[in-house]
Amino acid sequence: MHAGVGAVAMACVALPAWAEESPATRSGWEAGVQLSRYHYEEPGTMRLEGTRLGASGAYTAVTQRRTFARLEGRLSYGKLEYQGSGVLPDVPDYIAELRLLAGRDYAARSLIWSPYVGAGFR
Repeated sequence: MHAGVGAVAMACVALPAWAEESPATRSGWEAGVQLSRYHYEEPGTMRLEGTRLGASGAYTAVTQRRTFARLEGRLSYGKLEYQGSGVLPDVPDYIAELRLLAGRDYAARSLIWSPYVGAGFR
């Protein structure tokens, strides 16, 4: 089984602490749009591919103790082509994702480390 879409479950970000504005995690909203090419294949059985368009949004809340929580969401839609025992063009396909993350900022010399963990649903 091959999939053209991947995900990262945990990450750690480091930025210089001497930046003019604090690089520490900040509270606030984010919004974005995405355009992607999707390809999923089970060799010898079926293939699903096409272009997807989506939107994403997130809100981050930071406490005075440098801990943070983040809620992220994404919705993606595409009319994909299915090839298997036959061919079906323009198959409507939705992907919805919801993630909840929690972490903390740590100052270490000239860096701010922001490790986080989270759970998600797709």
